Amino acid sequence: MLKFVSDQIKYIQNKGYTNVKLDLSKKNQKEINQITSFCKEMHDYSFVAKYFYQKKDKIIRLTLQTAPKIRAFFNGIWMEWFTFIKLLEFFQDKKIDASCMRSIQVSFPNGVSNELDIFFLTKKNTPVCIECKSGEFRQDIDKYLKLLKQLNIQKDQFILCIFGLSKEQTQGLTSMYDLTFTNEINLMSHIEKII
Repeated sequence: MLKFVSDQIKYIQNKGYTNVKLDLSKKNQKEINQITSFCKEMHDYSFVAKYFYQKKDKIIRLTLQTAPKIRAFFNGIWMEWFTFIKLLEFFQDKKIDASCMRSIQVSFPNGVSNELDIFFLTKKNTPVCIECKSGEFRQDIDKYLKLLKQLNIQKDQFILCIFGLSKEQTQGLTSMYDLTFTNEINLMSHIEKII
């Protein structure tokens, strides 16, 4: 459901507009509650300038912030933050001491440099890299395969977390490529296996 909202916001931003209308008339009550709660929270934290829910018509109206950092957030940075926060909560709940970083630059001896979305060391000092995608990812698979080799880590330590991908897709892609594919739902169960 959150992808529904973020995709609409991203689409409207990319068109150059600032007003979003979300029609929830075809959503069930649980989905409506999730979406309205999420939109209210975005307003509370100033990710959107205005939020109004027309309960009778089941329509949400949002006025978007135009600040560059907020625009970047809806163009994909939100997925990194979402994953990072979930990871920190997981470590805290499991009482695991882990070194964890977000959005770090790494340079390799051959002069190539990359930004890693999330990088952490397990309690056994095993390095793990998580790359987050909220949109199209297929064109970047080769780039990630090369990055895995440069980092010199195992397949289960290099995770592509693709928001909205089905469980079946994550399993299929993981079996096809030398990368581990997860979604926002099964990411933490994979992390738990490798910690």
